[in-house]
Amino acid sequence: MQFVLGAAELPVDRRPGWRPDGLLSKMEAGAESSRHSSAWIPEAVRRYAARLLDLGVAKNCDLIASLPILGGARAAG
Repeated sequence: MQFVLGAAELPVDRRPGWRPDGLLSKMEAGAESSRHSSAWIPEAVRRYAARLLDLGVAKNCDLIASLPILGGARAAG
């Protein structure tokens, strides 16, 4: 059986020039993948992922974006 170490991140818009220091620390600790939860705004996720690609982070860590599943209309609002 093989295990993959993962980390959680929140793909939100950041200030220009930000560095993913938290994710880099998790990768240094052994994270091989990063689950980006609550990806509500696709454009923000694209910008977030593009920055990780620009910095070369995505070459060493799989990025997994996920959408939350809502239990109903009440949970959405």
